[in-house]
Amino acid sequence: MIDAEVQVNSSAIRLAALRQCDDLFFSLNFTELSQLSSMLIDQHTEYGDAYAFRCFALLGNTQVNGGGEYGYDLVELLRDYFPACERALATEAATVCRLFLKLVFGELVKRIARAKPGDKFNLQKTDPLCGGAFAVMEGEFEKAEENFARAILEPASRVYGHAGMAMLKLFDSDMDGALYAFSQAGIEDDDITSLAHWLRREARPVLY
Repeated sequence: MIDAEVQVNSSAIRLAALRQCDDLFFSLNFTELSQLSSMLIDQHTEYGDAYAFRCFALLGNTQVNGGGEYGYDLVELLRDYFPACERALATEAATVCRLFLKLVFGELVKRIARAKPGDKFNLQKTDPLCGGAFAVMEGEFEKAEENFARAILEPASRVYGHAGMAMLKLFDSDMDGALYAFSQAGIEDDDITSLAHWLRREARPVLY
């Protein structure tokens, strides 16, 4: 009985810590987000949230420290990216984060799938989805919008182009704009539909 109570309390503490990660994520506080998410991973969290947040924080820290387009340890990043995609998420912010990471890594994963022996890889900001995601991270919203608009024009990237527009609106606290963009993206991706559902629920008037 005591062990069960301890487990419940530990889960509650970890969930509360994930909620703290939410605020750090939306405020782009990469250093603290990296530290807190790493602590949660060390505690063997059952959720994918911490992996998504740490992957995002690693990207952000490298960017802030001048790592540039080729300064990323892709093995380290992908080591977090795949668990983030495979595990269930507990928070809405982690769903936004995971969708953001799909924009960053989607084109890369496709190239890896087509790889030949000896091929080398890096993230390519020339890809409109990846470039748009980094522009959001850098606070260059106009540049991000231009990139996502380019992605929308291409059939292969249209869905995630709209999703990128939606996340841009979320970072700018435009919930109505985000919901409209997610509705344009459709229901092809589970994270997109989850976030659209969450935004519709948040938009309902409160009855007293």
